[in-house]
Amino acid sequence: MRIIVVGSGMIGASVAYHVAVRGAEVTVVTGERPGGIATAASFAWINAAPGNSRPYFEFRLKAILDWHRLQHELDGSLEMNWNGSLWWEDDMEAVEEKTWASTSWGYPMRVVSRAEAREQEPSLRQPPDQSVYSAIEGSVPPLQTAQLLLDRATARGAVIHIDTVLALTVDRGRVTGVRTPSGLIQADQVILAAGEASEALSADVGVVLPMANLGGFLAQSVPRPPLLHGIVLAPRAHMRQCV
Repeated sequence: MRIIVVGSGMIGASVAYHVAVRGAEVTVVTGERPGGIATAASFAWINAAPGNSRPYFEFRLKAILDWHRLQHELDGSLEMNWNGSLWWEDDMEAVEEKTWASTSWGYPMRVVSRAEAREQEPSLRQPPDQSVYSAIEGSVPPLQTAQLLLDRATARGAVIHIDTVLALTVDRGRVTGVRTPSGLIQADQVILAAGEASEALSADVGVVLPMANLGGFLAQSVPRPPLLHGIVLAPRAHMRQCV
């Protein structure tokens, strides 16, 4: 089966790898920025943290397990941080309420004292009196992960096109490929993993793909010696240290 994957960020790279190892003939069209736009700006936090519906919580919990499966499958080449997260807010009563809801669904997180927080993250100058620790959570280096998956897909025969998809091609109501500035690429299936661009590409063939695109601010520091063990979720900033 010939499959085109539009987009080369974390999702596109993962799709390309997983269908390539299953024997598909894969072509990845990367867009102008190989590795994607959202992936490069991703916090890359792996979690099933509170605040979501039960079905979405269970979906995210399965994703955590699947990250472990992928790490094993890639023979340790995927660098991941599984040192958990430390979370606190100004309103800790609300945090404890959300924590109780998640633990009642089986999520491993617990309220810890200042001493336990200091033990988890010794570099914090002022550990909170109370915080919530979840040992199951982690993070990945997003661009490196996407590139690793693309490399593994290529090793399985995938072809990488550094080009932009202008439109999907349709024949008798069925998507048959993509049109790029370099020409047409035909396929049996086209998978959209192009972030915000997926909405417009879908609209061209009459498919409504509602997107909830929210702006955010991501700051990166110069390289520092090891300071943080895992994810730190403070009231006004979320922090992690890249590997």
